[in-house]
This record gives sequence, structure tokens and C-alpha cells, in this order.
Amino acid sequence: MQISIVNRYRHLYRKTYTILLFLLCGFSNIIYSQTEIDSLLQVFDQTQDNLKRLIVLDSLTKRMIESNHDQQFEYLEKTIHLAKKLDDYDLMASKSRFIIQNYIWSGKNDKALQVIEELLTHKEKFKTQKSEAHLLLKRGAVYYNQEQLNKAVSDYNRSSTLFLKTEDSIYAADGMYFAAQVYSNLNDFVKSVNKYKKAHQLYEILGDTNYALYAAIELNDLYSKNGFSQKAIANREKLIKSIQKGNNDDDKYRIQAKVLQSNINDYLKIKDYDSHKKTIDRLEAIFDSVPNGSFKRTLHLLLKGSYTDYLLLNDELAIAKKYLDTCEKLLAKTESPQYYEAKVLILKANYYQKTEDLQKAQTALKKILAKKGKISDIDFHIEAQRMLSEIYVTNGKYKEAFELIKSNSITKDSIYTSNNTNSLLYHQSIFETVQREKEIIKQNAAIQQLENEKEIATTKRNTLLIILAIIIVVAFGVTYYIWRYGKQKRKRLATKIEKNEKELAKFTKQLLEKGDAQEKLVKELEELKSEFGEKQSLKNLQELTTNKILTKDDWYTFREKFVLVHPNFFSRIENKGYKLTKSEERLVAMEKLGLNTGQIANLLVISEDSVMMNRYRLRKKISAPKGAPILEYLEAS
Repeated sequence: MQISIVNRYRHLYRKTYTILLFLLCGFSNIIYSQTEIDSLLQVFDQTQDNLKRLIVLDSLTKRMIESNHDQQFEYLEKTIHLAKKLDDYDLMASKSRFIIQNYIWSGKNDKALQVIEELLTHKEKFKTQKSEAHLLLKRGAVYYNQEQLNKAVSDYNRSSTLFLKTEDSIYAADGMYFAAQVYSNLNDFVKSVNKYKKAHQLYEILGDTNYALYAAIELNDLYSKNGFSQKAIANREKLIKSIQKGNNDDDKYRIQAKVLQSNINDYLKIKDYDSHKKTIDRLEAIFDSVPNGSFKRTLHLLLKGSYTDYLLLNDELAIAKKYLDTCEKLLAKTESPQYYEAKVLILKANYYQKTEDLQKAQTALKKILAKKGKISDIDFHIEAQRMLSEIYVTNGKYKEAFELIKSNSITKDSIYTSNNTNSLLYHQSIFETVQREKEIIKQNAAIQQLENEKEIATTKRNTLLIILAIIIVVAFGVTYYIWRYGKQKRKRLATKIEKNEKELAKFTKQLLEKGDAQEKLVKELEELKSEFGEKQSLKNLQELTTNKILTKDDWYTFREKFVLVHPNFFSRIENKGYKLTKSEERLVAMEKLGLNTGQIANLLVISEDSVMMNRYRLRKKISAPKGAPILEYLEAS
């Protein structure tokens, strides 16, 4: 099944393309003498017809969002107001998403919710369910920030269902992923597991390897948290093997290190000290290959902490003290020292208890207990209670020891009960799944029988096959004509283009023309479909138009020409510690050439929304500040 994200407003562009072209041609002097945004602003100011103004505003706001223009929200508001006036509620909802997201980032959740609720009052007027789905996805984020978890998970589930119906599968996977996180916070283990599995499966189908890995990592951490440490360890080892086989994942060592660190913790939890030490050594072996950054600094702390655990277990106290001192220094270098302080404190308490410096051990343990509700790993709190009760007994403070032991027992019993319940529900869900699969097999057998009966009627389709053959011949002729036309045009242009920058410009232009040729082919096919109806051959031809313009060979040539013009572009980015994937290299190279979102989407045969999503993910990966353009940040940081 082919999965794609369809441009929400393509139908609007097709109807009004001629009008917009006329407007832009009428202001050609302005367009060539000023920036694209300034040109569109002047076109907007000089246009009277509301529909034409809306078309210009649509393009203008896209350019402003791409460049993080100071006036983007002012013109987004104008677009929303005019779209509502012209009853284009889908466009209104689409543009509102950026305003909503800005409110969420600014912590104005009430304001974001107000905008969403007002838009949802018009959902009956939406022409596509994607509009409602995007709003529900945003509202889920607002509810999550407000800790209204049941409402958040309801919106995430509903948005996923709507996205699947409209074949916007990447957003459907995101909705499932977010829902899994909320279910985990709600302690609904079974539903959280199922959502993570579905999100992981969908990410894999879409080829989104990194997010598939993230979903798998979260799922295994969930298993570990709920008492399935052995299962989590086994799954992570399989995950490591799949990561090692891949040769195109620049985050390979980062992800592998994260998985190994999780297994180190689980081996310690189940007291498999031999495997614990071996896994520490495995992590040490790949540590230098992990990209520099905040993650590596945190990993360094956790790695040294794991070695300290091992040394303390074996009473190698002198060496353990050196590692412990290193941990304290590394703690200050992490992004969240308060978050990881509990780990260092438990190590200090363990060391001081073994060296019989009970006063210092007691001080460290009390600091951990004071963090109740502020640390994510309840095991630290339980261990601190146990160790402090032992110190109280040693010091003869039996009453205090008894209170701690009682509290410790209640906490452990609560976790034990929760884990047992989750285990029962999980295995019950597996049994129910097997039973459902048996029913599906029976239903499929009945369906197959009906399909076999339908094959008897194939002889009646001979006439239809003849018509389809004629359509194929005509469509092939049209395709060949367009191909020949494009080839001749590229040859005429080749004589006018020089070396280096001109060759790169020529090649880029050729790729864009291939996109135009495909668009013409789509239009020709639409005319044939209107004449001959929805025929299978036309569908097959239409699938050809979705082939990527920028093939592997094209990308090799494009990159070769690009490097001639910008020889140090990729190496400078890599030297700064950014490991870009091939798709991310394509994106930043096209940004460097000044291609707009529409052109990039045309080259890659994806929607403009997908281009913006790729930008968002790249921004998140490189930790670029919100206000800084990605390209400027990569070149300047």
C-alpha cells in the first residue's frame, strides 16, 4: 500500500494557478528587484479581489513561516480572518495550527485551548477530516501540559483514527506514540504497550527508522518499569543487532549506547552482576564513537556511575572513591544535574556506609528522601529508605528505623501489586489477541471462497481489457511526448550554462523541470480519467508519476556539483559534530541553494507539510533555537 501525505490545498492552487501567475507577472519588476516576501506583500497590498488576496496570503505566510519572519503571526491572523470570510474553513484551521503551537511553546495553554475550541465549532464545515485531526493532536498536547491525561489520550486516539482514514500515516503514528506516553503516565500498562507497538509498526512501514527505534526503546523501558526486566533486556539485544547491521544511521552509536545503558541498569536490578560488568565494558568500547553533545556528557556520568556500582559491589573501595569523585565532577556538566543527583547520592551513601562514615551516608540518603515526587526512578527512594533504616539500627534509633521499614514495605508492596496486575493484564491481552487472530483466519477463508467465485466472471471483462489497452497506448504516447519535450529543452539549456555554479544551477533546474513534466503528465492523466473513467491502467500510470525525481544517481550528481560550488559545506557541518542523514543533507543543500518549500517538495515528491515536518525534526535533532533558521544555525554554531 502506498502511503503519502497529500497537499491540503492542491485543489485550490490548481483552480487559481493561472490567476496567481497573472498577478505575479503583472508585478514582475517588483518581484525581480526585491525579496520574495516583499514582492508578495506588495502584490497583496495592490490586490482587491478577496479570493486572489487569500491565494497570495497563503503563499506569503508559508514563506514567512519558513524564514521565521517577524510579521508571520500578523499575516497568519489576516489569512485566518479572510479564509473564514470566504468559508475556507480548512485553510483557516491549517494556518491556525502555527498560532496554536506558538501559544503552547510560550506556555499559554489556556489561550491555545480557546483557539482550538473555537475552530472545532466549525468542524462540520471542514472538507477534509485532516483539519479536525490536526486540531485534536494539538489539543491533546495542551491537555497533556495541563495534566488532564484522560482528555489528552482521548484526543490523541481520535486524531490517530482520523489520520489513518485520510492516509496521513506519519501523523497517525505520532498520535499513537503520544497516546502511549500518556497511557504510561496513567499506569495503563497494556494500552501503553499496544500503542507503542502500533506506532513502531507504522514508523517502520513509513521508513522512519529513527522514530521506530525511539518507539522500541520507550516500549522496552516500559517493560522494565513494570517488572519485565528479562523481556526488556532480550528485546534490547535484538535491537542492538538491528542497529549494528544498519550502515546509514548516523545516530547508530547514540541509540546503541542508550540501549546498553538501560540493560546495565536492568542487569543490576535482577542482580546478574556478570552480565552487568560485561555490558558496562561493551558501552565503554563504543563510548568514543558517540557524537559529542549533552547526551554524551550525561552518558559519561552514567557510565562512570555504573563502574562505581560494580566496584562497590566487589568492595574495591579505593578505586570506587576515584570513580565517585569523577561522577561528582561530571554531574555538574550535565544538562539536568538535579535529575541525575539521586544516582550520585545513592553511590555516595553506599560508599560511606561501606567505609563506616555513617554520618555522611545518612546526609546523602536524607537528600534523596527529600526528593520524593521529584525523581523519576522510585527505586532510588526505596533503596534510600532501606539503607537509612540500617544506619538507624546501627545507631540504636529503632523507632526511626521501624517507621522507615514500614514505609519501605508499603511502597514495595504497592509496586509489587501494580507489577503483578500489569503482568496479568498483559498476558490476558496476548491470549485475547491470539483468539482474535483465529477468528480473522476463519473470516479470511470465507472471503477467499467468495473471491474464487468471482474469478469465474473474468471472461466478461475482455471488452474492458481492450479499452484499457487503448488507454495504455495513448498514455504511453503522451508520456513519451512529454519526456522528449523535456529532454530537448534540457539540451537547449545545456549550451548556455557554464562550469561550477552554472552547472549546479542547470542540474537543479533540470530536476525542477522533471517535476513540471510530471505535473503535466498528471493533468493529462486526469483528462483521460474524466474521459474513460477510473481504469486500472490509468492507476498504474498514475503510480509512475509518484516516483522520486531525485534518484540515487541524480543525488550523486547533484551532490558532486554542489560540492564543487560549496566545497566545505558538508565537512564544516560534520566537523561541528552534526551527523546528518542523506535525506537531511538533501534538505540543507536545497536550503543552501535558496529553493522554497514548494520546490523542495516537488523534487522529493512529497507534500509541503512533509518538508516542514522534516525541518521540524532536523531542528529538534540539532537542538536549534526556535527563532534561528536551521541553515544559519548549522553554519554559525
